[in-house]
Amino acid sequence: MPEWDLDPESVKRAETLSSRLMDDFRRVSDHGPEPELFSEQRYSEQAEGVPINDVVTNVGQMAMEFATARRFDGEVPCLKLSDGGLAPISLAEFLGGGAFLPFGSENWLQLFDRYFGFPGHFWREIFRRSGPQGDGVVATNVGEAEGTIN
Repeated sequence: MPEWDLDPESVKRAETLSSRLMDDFRRVSDHGPEPELFSEQRYSEQAEGVPINDVVTNVGQMAMEFATARRFDGEVPCLKLSDGGLAPISLAEFLGGGAFLPFGSENWLQLFDRYFGFPGHFWREIFRRSGPQGDGVVATNVGEAEGTIN
């Protein structure tokens, strides 16, 4: 297979886009939701026509889930990788967020909290009862999990 190299300008745009996304991620993760922060239009200059809506949506969802975790017990589920690293798992999806897709999986935790209360230990009890620990899933401090994202 032939070698393929990115041009320096494309690499710079990608690094700038990644940096902006991570700055916004940290802002929401630390301080809570900001409406319309994660939109494809916000990052369109660096994306230059490349469709990035799925990336922007996923980063925004993760930021909201980390902000929610900070509010409750400060832990998120992560997959422990063979090299010792961690890969955060969507808390909304871990708790069955697919059933709430009409609301958007990034919003259902807030709805659940508003109408049923969401004690900090709730997801950990589901985690414990589901038995995924043997699959390499661990509860991790949100700060440690955030440090694995780059």
